[in-house]
Formats: sequence, structure tokens, C-alpha cells
Amino acid sequence: MMTESGGNPNARSGAGAVGAFQFLPGTARDYGLTVNDQIDERLDPEKSAVAANAHISRLLRKYDGNVQNAMRAYNWGEGNMDSYLKTGHGIITKSNPTGVMPKETEEYSGKVAAYYNRITKDAMVNSSPTNGSFTFFTLRSAMTFKVHGFTLIAAIDFKLSNLTTTTSSLSAPTNSNKL
Repeated sequence: MMTESGGNPNARSGAGAVGAFQFLPGTARDYGLTVNDQIDERLDPEKSAVAANAHISRLLRKYDGNVQNAMRAYNWGEGNMDSYLKTGHGIITKSNPTGVMPKETEEYSGKVAAYYNRITKDAMVNSSPTNGSFTFFTLRSAMTFKVHGFTLIAAIDFKLSNLTTTTSSLSAPTNSNKL
């Protein structure tokens, strides 16, 4: 969220992504958010946090727990990421005629990891180490938003399974349940 919007629940991108988690309308609808002329639930920090959790959890399952691929797909889109994994480039478009992965996407998982490292002292981590890899990992993070003078709190659970050394940028402690 901080990587997507700087925590601004009213953020809008030039590509049409809206809210703290920068959902495009179609993706927002896929995760149960209402987006129409009267209501845009992408602007609701709590509802969009739930949708973002479901989205990233599904991406992690799709990419077999590979955090970097899941994060890149969240940022660049699944179609581009799938194409990149098959062909070495994303979907060819007028705005990206070579299909090259944008620099923003290349750096995205590193930015998420850097933010994660900053918030870990405020997060709770439950992990179960098994033979040097983690079979289950939950990060619970509370985020606060100021909207129209009110403070809103959104809690996000990121659940990752079958973590291996390929996800070492999001490291978890091996001997403790707390960071």
C-alpha cells in the first residue's frame, strides 16, 4: 500500500488505478468492490485492504509462493507477468511496443520489502520453520488513515506458504515468533 499510493486512500494514477491499494476498476470488481458512477469502494481503506489481501494471496498461490513474481504481477498486471515468464517480455502495446518490464515494476518488490523491513517492529509474525524453509508465514500490519478528520484503521494479513530462499527479501526469523 505504501509502495502503491504512499498510504493515500484518495490516490489516483494516470492509468485509472484508485485508492490506497491502486486497484483498476476491473480488478476491484473481481474482488467484490463496487465501482460505478455513485460508489467507488476502492476509496474505502478497509474494504480495499481486504480486497488487496485476497488479491496478493491469490497471486502468491498462482506464482507458487514466489513473492517477487506475485508483487510484479500486482504492479504490472497478471497478463504482463504471465507473458514475461513465458517469453521474457510483457504484452506488446502502443505504450510499450517492446514489452519491456517497466523500471517501476523491476523495483517494486524491493520497495515493498524495504517498507516491510520498516514496519516489522510493529508487526506480528507467526512462522513455522521446516527444514530451512517456512511452510506458513503471516504478517499482520495495522495501517492508519486520516480521512475527513477521522482516523481509520485497516488491518492486513499477508499469508504466504511454501516460502523458500527465493523469497529471502521478505525474511522471517528462524528462532522466534516475534521480529
